[in-house]
Amino acid sequence: PTGLYPCGKNMVDVAIKLIEGEESNPGHVDKDGKTALMYACGKRIDTLVKLLMKTNRAKPEHVDNCGMTALMYACKADLWKDECLSLIKSGESNPGQVNIYGNTSLIYACEKRLQDVACALIKTNEAKPGHANNYGMTALMYACKSGATTVVNTLIKTDQAKIGHADIYGMNALMHACKAGEKTIILALIKTSKAKPGQTDD
Repeated sequence: PTGLYPCGKNMVDVAIKLIEGEESNPGHVDKDGKTALMYACGKRIDTLVKLLMKTNRAKPEHVDNCGMTALMYACKADLWKDECLSLIKSGESNPGQVNIYGNTSLIYACEKRLQDVACALIKTNEAKPGHANNYGMTALMYACKSGATTVVNTLIKTDQAKIGHADIYGMNALMHACKAGEKTIILALIKTSKAKPGQTDD
């Protein structure tokens, strides 16, 4: 038994017994390249995430067939700050991983407005703050859209945020901030002198 499928089906009691069993294999990888930790993170089952991490065999650094890590699933799960921070602090979360959609953990954290998580990722110096996904969207753009003011200011200070970068539709960070009506962010971007206020979209 691996504890893998119960983790993905919210069968918490069954999964706990399997994980605690002597013959369990918490780091088992299924045909989709997913581990029990990934399923638990995706389902927001914090009890199982904590238990799996304690085994030291959960493979938080593992990448599945879609290029996703457990941290990415946790960030996508929305407003799940504590478990995301725990994975980052483990030092094994692979924060710079890019999936098949071009997304990183930082991009997901910014999209979900997980400000503490995003700032923690930036501090690792591995989160690739200037990276753009398949739509040309950067972490800064998602932070502007979600109103994550603290993250925007932190990204600006890194000098890696590519403030004037445009996505595939020709929109830059300032445009996304304007569209979202985020006045504080708009002013912060303009102060950098890199925001390209005269740029037009497609």
